[in-house]
Amino acid sequence: PSSPNNKKQKVKTIQSTKESTTTPLKKEKKQPANIITPSPSLPSSKNKKQILRLYSNDLAKVSPQNDWVDLHISPQELRPSFTLTTGQCFHWIAVEQDESAEDTSTTSKTAKTSAWGTHDAQEWVGIIPTDTTTITGSSIVISIRETPSTTLYRILYSLSPINERKVAEIIQDYFQLHITLEPLYQEWSLRDERLKRIAEVLPGVRIIRQDPIECLFSFICSSNNNIPRITKILSSFREMYGDFLLNL
Repeated sequence: PSSPNNKKQKVKTIQSTKESTTTPLKKEKKQPANIITPSPSLPSSKNKKQILRLYSNDLAKVSPQNDWVDLHISPQELRPSFTLTTGQCFHWIAVEQDESAEDTSTTSKTAKTSAWGTHDAQEWVGIIPTDTTTITGSSIVISIRETPSTTLYRILYSLSPINERKVAEIIQDYFQLHITLEPLYQEWSLRDERLKRIAEVLPGVRIIRQDPIECLFSFICSSNNNIPRITKILSSFREMYGDFLLNL
């Protein structure tokens, strides 16, 4: 029979063997396709997953020749902060406002976060198809910014040349801005007291006119999944089957 000292020595030997085990080489990742890939801003640790963030001051360096364009739409008619975070689409990335990647201030540490990113986000980056009539239709990468009085957009990348007027029409169609929202809110509020209370705190929520294939895949992936997992699955589809656009 082993003595207590022998048992102690045996435990030490097992620990030593475990620590000296070599880590297998990781396979090189394929170039991402049809996906906006934020650059990592914080170092990864053994216990935490790598945090990916986009900052507005870094995003301003992408296609700086393209200015912000006003959609001339009131917050009562369109609130991207509510519309893009209601589970309709899962590829929009929240942009954090003017903070350094190395910022360790109290504000940065205590920022409200959710599965969508920061709760107080005012800017998002995403992809909008310019042609939904074919599977291989072209797309544009744009930044959407919400302000207290209107909504702005800026083109970051386009697979093919496209004029500004056409882009404005595509965005208006994407958010269905041809439908006036306030009269509908008033009508719904008269019919439903509970909806009236909700409408007061959630103005400008719209149903997005998504690409049919994206909408179908999102619906299929949403079954028994949470938002981060749905986002990850759809992102994997884009990496594997999409066309490369750009890295951020």
